[in-house]
Amino acid sequence: MASNFKSFALSLRTETNDVNVTLSWSDDEVTHLFVVVYKPLGSYHAMYLIETEDLDPEELTLDPTDDGGPTVLVYGVKIVPTVQQSLRMFQVLNSGSVTVGIFTGPEVSLTLNNSKTLLTTSLVYTKMAMEDFEVSTRYTPPADYKILTEQSLPDASTTLIYLHRDDTQYLLETPMPALGVKVPFPLPPRQAYNGIVLQTTRTDHHGHIKYQCQRKSKGFTLNSVMTKDDLERLKAKAELFMLRDPSTHEVKVMFRNKPREKMDDIMENKAGLMKKYIKDRNGDAHSPINNNIDGLFFSVSLDRGTLNIPTFSYYGNRRLDVPVEGLFTQNTNIYFTDFYCTYSAHYVTVVMTIKDSDTDRFCEATLLQLDPYDNPFLYREGLTVHTTRALHVEVLYTEDVNITALQEQYGTDRVCFSNTRALGSGQSTKHGLPKNRRCVICNL
Repeated sequence: MASNFKSFALSLRTETNDVNVTLSWSDDEVTHLFVVVYKPLGSYHAMYLIETEDLDPEELTLDPTDDGGPTVLVYGVKIVPTVQQSLRMFQVLNSGSVTVGIFTGPEVSLTLNNSKTLLTTSLVYTKMAMEDFEVSTRYTPPADYKILTEQSLPDASTTLIYLHRDDTQYLLETPMPALGVKVPFPLPPRQAYNGIVLQTTRTDHHGHIKYQCQRKSKGFTLNSVMTKDDLERLKAKAELFMLRDPSTHEVKVMFRNKPREKMDDIMENKAGLMKKYIKDRNGDAHSPINNNIDGLFFSVSLDRGTLNIPTFSYYGNRRLDVPVEGLFTQNTNIYFTDFYCTYSAHYVTVVMTIKDSDTDRFCEATLLQLDPYDNPFLYREGLTVHTTRALHVEVLYTEDVNITALQEQYGTDRVCFSNTRALGSGQSTKHGLPKNRRCVICNL
């Protein structure tokens, strides 16, 4: 790598004076400079992308700012080839920052170094006139990941996506199609990239590019999923934990708690059809099903003291009981997907799918299929179904549940509602509760 320094000057007029910032860097791999200017207290000003090849002239006048002490952050980046024609990817190689104003004088020097200041240091806390929007991620086997916004962005806008893990940082420039943006670099299993999405308008600025930010997303995390080998190790940890209590109990009903108003709405306004919805981030952050399949959670675990269905719930004050044979049929497959705790209790998550459905094929590719007659979590024994007493078993049933049809089939005495005592907030936590990362029992 060459050691010759290159230089470039930025001219910026502030509220108090004109400042020239002379940049210098020694990395020949730097193809562009990404410049972020923000005002005191984190108020956003502007961003620029400057090509470093054949810089002429060797300076650029930035838009003036009406504040006396703006901060200039500069990132030396290199362009990384991708197969996606509408996307450009840059990797951060070095960075530097300086706050300019009356105390720095008119001439300031800034040398880019290998510290690689996180871009989110400036972007996450910048103040925008418009509210933050939500971002989600999706995984498609065997190794594709997509970033999606919860609402469509204007076709004329240019989207900047920033991702970082430790000191590895990427910046993606792309339109934001409704089907999302495919992550253009490989993600090893069980890694986490934090990120942010910016909706911008892109204009020419003296031969370079200026981005004027219109909206920014909330910060998000892109988690790569566990492999089947990882799941085998997690399943082994669950089985080891269960050795402390080898007892089981019969499962007669699968039950689900929700607030009364939600249950009443289903019966009164939706003809008794309980619709499945996207699995949240509850449990292990790297579970393959998070944000990727739809379902409805049911429990099969009884109160350890009374061996009855619990009379309380953290998810709502109304409980639906369904005979286990109404959902766990000969036409279902079951899969192990998670072993986790929320500080007070340990849980295993079993996914229950209809055979040969799209969700079943996803689970077959990513999860561990369980023998319905021979597994430690939820199994048939003759005409009965049993589960362990050593931990809580929750079942994600991946189809809609027609309560009215089940009542017609099994009767309203078996498919029925009852009142329970709501604890905590009495409803599910938005996005779910992450697992306790400090637990030595259920973490890999």
